[in-house]
Amino acid sequence: MAMIKKLALVGVAALALGATACGSTTTDTAASSTTTAPSTTTTEQESTTTTEDEDSTTTKVTRPVTVSKIDETELPEGTRGVGDNLGFTEEEGDCVDTVIYGYTQDPSNATDDATLSGVVGGAVAACVDQDTIAVAIVDGIRSEAPQLTETQASCLESEIALADTESLAIFLGAFIYEGPGAEEIQAPFIEALDTACGLSS
Repeated sequence: MAMIKKLALVGVAALALGATACGSTTTDTAASSTTTAPSTTTTEQESTTTTEDEDSTTTKVTRPVTVSKIDETELPEGTRGVGDNLGFTEEEGDCVDTVIYGYTQDPSNATDDATLSGVVGGAVAACVDQDTIAVAIVDGIRSEAPQLTETQASCLESEIALADTESLAIFLGAFIYEGPGAEEIQAPFIEALDTACGLSS
């Protein structure tokens, strides 16, 4: 089971943050008091929503109405560069950055590591083609585990690509987060993927 967890972590880390997760312990300094609003609009999408479900610790996000080019220095350090070199289109990357920026600009929103991990996971799930996400995760796993069979890899890709957006967001957020309680949060996903794809066999 430990190998499965390592593989899942490698894949999601590769997808989400290039191995820099939100659960890092580095302290982010306060942003400059002269911040500028995002500029170039690239596309129109669905409405953006960031809400915290009272019965859940998951922050739900959707595609923003307007996708903007965001200066990554305006984003929290652990959330920068999501999707770099992972096959995201420019529009998908801009969409992810727009969601994160919009969420973090509301001072009433929580910005602890666990919450930001959920926001990043939700942004990726809402903005990026699920086939792209599935391929990126499985490619990350393949690079670390050459013993992964084609049948197992195909199963993993299908499980990820066919998940509903909310489940995918929770899955991504769970593996982006590396703080206290991360193993307990990740365990059900690892067990489900193991059961579905026979990863421990």
